[in-house]
Formats: sequence, C-alpha cells, structure tokens
Amino acid sequence: MNHVFLKTLVFFLLLFFFSGISTLQAQQNKWMPAFKLDFRDYLKLNTSRDDVSYFLKWNGISPNAGSPQCETRYGEFKFRVNYKGLVDSIQVTGNLPDYYNQRIVTRIKETAGRWRVPADSSPQSECWFTYPFYMFISEDYSGCLTRGYASQQNHYANYTLLLSLPYSEQGILPTTTSVLIRPGHSEPSAIK
Repeated sequence: MNHVFLKTLVFFLLLFFFSGISTLQAQQNKWMPAFKLDFRDYLKLNTSRDDVSYFLKWNGISPNAGSPQCETRYGEFKFRVNYKGLVDSIQVTGNLPDYYNQRIVTRIKETAGRWRVPADSSPQSECWFTYPFYMFISEDYSGCLTRGYASQQNHYANYTLLLSLPYSEQGILPTTTSVLIRPGHSEPSAIK
C-alpha cells in the first residue's frame, strides 16, 4: 500500500476513534428518524433487513462499462428528512452522469413513508443524511487498465475506509453534522 494512504488511513481512524465519544453524546440528544421497510418491501428486495443503504442501492443501476476518461465516478447525496418523515431537500455533488444522479435521487424520494419519526417530533425537527455512491471502472473497458488505475485505487481506498466504519443494522452511522449511510457502488467485480 501507498505510504501516504496508510498515514491518511491512520489519521482518519484516530480522528474517528477520538471523536467517537463526543459524537455518541451529541447523537443521544439529536432528533433522528428510524428507517423501516414494510412487508412488500421485504418481498420485493428479498431481504429482512431495515437497511437504508441496501434500499437506496437497489435501484437498477447497472454496472458501469467505463468512461472515455477512464475515471471512477463518485456522487454524494445529502438529503433532509423532516418531522413528517418526508424528504424535503436533496443536494447532489460529484461527477456521476446525470442519468445515475436522477435514478439515485428518485430512490431517495421513494424513502418517503418509510421513516418512523420519534414521538417528540416538532416542526423544527429535521435530520440530514449523506449517501456516498461510487461507480468503478470495468477492467475490460478499452485502455482503462493503465490509464484509470490510480483513480480507481484512490476511490477504492476511500470506499474501503467508509465501509470499515461501525454502521448500525440499518446501514447508518450518526455523526455530529449528519447521518452517514453505508456507501453504495455500481460494480464490485471491477475492484481489485
């Protein structure tokens, strides 16, 4: 592994470890809805988990054949759930193609009705969620084995780091500013 990557990884792990206590204390007082699937969702998704990450990535996004620039694509989707359990704001950043952004945004909107709000909810209650999504390069895409390798490895390192965090059974991790959702990806077979 790259020496700079290892230093970065250790730094983030230490930062996460030392901020964990204050994060947990802050989250005990923070308003946060729970994600809950209904029976039809369990059948459709073929799962018994109330995992928001699994729900969001089950959106028919096919494996990426690659991009002409041989770059791994990335998108970060931030959305707010209000006191009624509805998504009322979505922000998208990154370099995913518009088609994929629209599919993921549609899936985020489909979480409406699946958020169980706490009993003490008020019109001021809100919670921001962050969903990272990676679109890795297919190895057999012409010329990308050498040209896209560095980009692929850097994004994969970030993806791996995010996956190593201690998510709940719902695929979420409360932080001081939002709730991180376990990252999604388009083609795990492209990852080496």
